[in-house]
Amino acid sequence: MSALKVKNVSAPEPPPPPQAALSTRLVGAFFSTAFLLVIAASAILYAATVSALDSADDQVIDKRSADITDILEAPVLNDGNLAHEINEDNQGPRQIFIRVIAPIEAAAQETTGMASRLPADKFPTTEETTPLHVPLRNTVITKSGETFRVVSSRVRIGGETSKTFATLQVATDTTLDEHVLAVFQRILFSVIGGAFPLVAALSWFVVKRELRPLERITSAAKAIDVETIGKRMSLENLPLELHHLAQQFNLMLDRLEAAWEDLKHYADTIAHEMRTPINRLRLNNEIALARAETEDELREVVLANGAECERLTSLLNGLLFLARADNLQARISPERLSISDQVAVVAAFYEDDARAAGVNLGIKVSPGCCNVRADRELFKQALANLVSNAIRHTPPDGTVTISCEGTHDEVLIHIADTGSGITPETKDRIFDRFYRGDEVMEQESRLGLGLAITKSIMKLHGGQIRVDSTPRLGTRMTLAFPTRDTILSD
Repeated sequence: MSALKVKNVSAPEPPPPPQAALSTRLVGAFFSTAFLLVIAASAILYAATVSALDSADDQVIDKRSADITDILEAPVLNDGNLAHEINEDNQGPRQIFIRVIAPIEAAAQETTGMASRLPADKFPTTEETTPLHVPLRNTVITKSGETFRVVSSRVRIGGETSKTFATLQVATDTTLDEHVLAVFQRILFSVIGGAFPLVAALSWFVVKRELRPLERITSAAKAIDVETIGKRMSLENLPLELHHLAQQFNLMLDRLEAAWEDLKHYADTIAHEMRTPINRLRLNNEIALARAETEDELREVVLANGAECERLTSLLNGLLFLARADNLQARISPERLSISDQVAVVAAFYEDDARAAGVNLGIKVSPGCCNVRADRELFKQALANLVSNAIRHTPPDGTVTISCEGTHDEVLIHIADTGSGITPETKDRIFDRFYRGDEVMEQESRLGLGLAITKSIMKLHGGQIRVDSTPRLGTRMTLAFPTRDTILSD
């Protein structure tokens, strides 16, 4: 245990402050998205209405432009018919104004009153390069507040061979359209204004309803304690994501319940293991006080108490090591070790025990066969635990053999015996703390921590302990050290 060091544990940092509530963030996101969609839909609807009105006005203008163009492009200009067409639609709320700008006096005509309301400079300007019959469109607002849709185009006067051209200006009064659009705008603003509280209320309702299963999970987690750790969350009527969350939550509770049961069993076992030597200490003291009269009798009591104290010390040291290893507080001091040397030391220590048990302890490790980088004391402890366990489970005239081999990935140390073997039912339990599969009398003198400590030692070295056993034929335990932390000899 001298190789263990306890690392300094600094005070935990305070948890970060919580962010805004998920419901608030979702309501904000839902409301913003929905309200922006309402505004976008209103804008698109308004733009489509304006485009539809402009298209309708352009169709009327194009029809009147085509009629005037036919008159102008006739081989013989009919100025009377031209004057009639120009002034035909100058009455009513949707007046049409027509102007022909031409070098021929008979063709240069305009709708009566057009000059004061729509001067020529209000129309798009055509050039000599402007293609024939291509309309140049615009919307203008006069000083009096009237709105007109205007078009200019370049047309020919006379037949196809004529070299005389004119500018045709046509306009229609769209003031009525603007009034309609103003009313439509007010309606849209009313819709947007009414949508604001409606979307806010709908966002809150939808988010709260969808988060209700999450509140169930929160309530269930809050209700879990020692008394209710066996309860599980219902998976009914949960959305897919929360179904997975609740399922994992239940699996976590399964693990916690199993750990809690193990902890209770562990605590009960520790209490039992400590109670036995303490009761013996007390009984020995009572016997000594009541009956011991000679020095030899007192010495026997002291020796018996010393054995019980040694048992308690071993128990507490083993538990302390396992606790530090589990909490990653155990530290090792690795160094390059000769496996043959360490095996010889451990074998010499257990030679008398093997002889007393009638067991042949053999070593098949050549000097300098391979080296390993490990903590010296922990390495010997792990090896000693396995050798001691093998001798104890091997009948008289049996054999315990220690061997070593090196592979590309690992250094393997085998401890094989010809003992009773391990049944498949107990194979997974032999590394549990305080597990003992021996006779009751033998359990009284053993702690049942050896294999658990060995497993923790190998974990600290990044290695493994493996078991290969056949009932009534024997067992082979293997300590596997990874080569990345070892040094193999040539």
